[in-house]
Amino acid sequence: MPNTRRVAGNALGLVLLCLHLLICTGAVAAIALSIAPSAGLAGMVEQDSLFFRVMVPALSVALLATGLRYIHYYYCWFRTRPDFCDQRYVSAAGLRLREQPFLKFQITTKGGALPVVERCLRELDAFCRAHPRIAERISAEVITEVEDEVGMLQDQFRKSALRVLTIVLPAHYATPNGTGLKARALHYMVEKRRAGFNAKPGETFIVHMDEETLITERELLVLLDYLSRDPRPVSQGPIFYPLDWRSTPWMCRALECIRPFGCSECASVMRNPPPAHLHGSNLVVEETAENQIGWDFGCIDGQPFVAEDLLFGLRAYAVLGEHAFGWHGAVMLEQPALSAYWAFRQRKRWVQGALQALRVIWDREEFADISRPAKLRLHFRIAYRIGTYALGFPIGMTGIAFFLQNLTAASPDRWLATLHNPLESSLIVGAAAWLVSYQIGLVRNLRFQHLPWYEMGRQSLIVLALTPLAGLLETVGPFIAVTESMFGISKANWVPTPKLAKTRQPVGA
Repeated sequence: MPNTRRVAGNALGLVLLCLHLLICTGAVAAIALSIAPSAGLAGMVEQDSLFFRVMVPALSVALLATGLRYIHYYYCWFRTRPDFCDQRYVSAAGLRLREQPFLKFQITTKGGALPVVERCLRELDAFCRAHPRIAERISAEVITEVEDEVGMLQDQFRKSALRVLTIVLPAHYATPNGTGLKARALHYMVEKRRAGFNAKPGETFIVHMDEETLITERELLVLLDYLSRDPRPVSQGPIFYPLDWRSTPWMCRALECIRPFGCSECASVMRNPPPAHLHGSNLVVEETAENQIGWDFGCIDGQPFVAEDLLFGLRAYAVLGEHAFGWHGAVMLEQPALSAYWAFRQRKRWVQGALQALRVIWDREEFADISRPAKLRLHFRIAYRIGTYALGFPIGMTGIAFFLQNLTAASPDRWLATLHNPLESSLIVGAAAWLVSYQIGLVRNLRFQHLPWYEMGRQSLIVLALTPLAGLLETVGPFIAVTESMFGISKANWVPTPKLAKTRQPVGA
């Protein structure tokens, strides 16, 4: 059976690679023809040429697959709009009438980004000062690889209303399975809790946060409201990206506009497990469940896993079942990548991690309790998501070629003919839906900026102008990751995305 799956996977991978290369070749040729006319290129893309007759069906398949994915995204967006509205309000007085669980906010950092960690802790400290009775059940645990930061944080928050515990990850620490990277630090905390570290006398939840993650008072009350009712052992909420917004290049702002739109699908995934993807931050896990599951995933081909969040979700599904997952809905805030390079690296890493997960869910004993139908659904969801994500790059190049060709031959007859061409008209409809998705994400990010309407309009127009280029940058990393995988280049690298900008700004500025 494993050999059969491997052969089938290689065959599908070869088809995907051919689609990628074929569409890219045609797009490059059409773009080059629009910029510098050439008889050779013109013959290549003429409608009666062999290349054109092969490329059009390939592009149609890619457009159909990507279009279905976007239809699903818009369906999720429509169904989950109440979860993302700005009208939610939870009364702290009402919360005090219900039994509250203990919360441990775990900030996992490699070190070197102390100001953004302090920003999060200050926000939690302000909440605890405003709600002293709730503060008795809240603590923060910061695990870092830089020993000097432990003392600095202890000194700064010694008199804080928030109980801050700082832990240094020992350089010599190794998990039983040799897990590396972020999962190594996460499992170290699991082992400490199993031994009684910061033990609490009642129901306790671990709130996982990256070093730059921040939760406001209002959203923390939303989280407490969920956890004091009927919480699931593993739950998730949306992440928006308004922090350091004005210190970030415009291209990076545009890139982070698609992610809040995609969070609508995250809500659907958590309510319809098994989870095909999971965020490593804004992940809330019941402590006994996390101690049972752990983060000790080991390695694959001698390399550490780079998508520990996805593997945790899959293991949680195997251990706890489908009823373990929920959507708490509290928004957490993060910041965009500080350069296009780091945004590219980040997106490439996501796909590399998902590809690693696809290789292990069938063969590892820890996933044996997942039924075969569930594994098939998981495999299809993850593979489909990766494939269409990567196809966005050649499709985007084709869209640019289409636009340039129509621009250079702009006439009423040409545009009318375009509307009667199913392939070209589908490109227009798809492009419109794609542009709107970035605008939806922008509105969600700007919700925390408190900007006047005219400034919101200005930013909307700038993002709209940058979206075509941002879309290519968004998908080039996944495209390269999938292409490398098809050629057997499977090495996955993980370097934390830098979080420190030259200047800082307060939340909502």
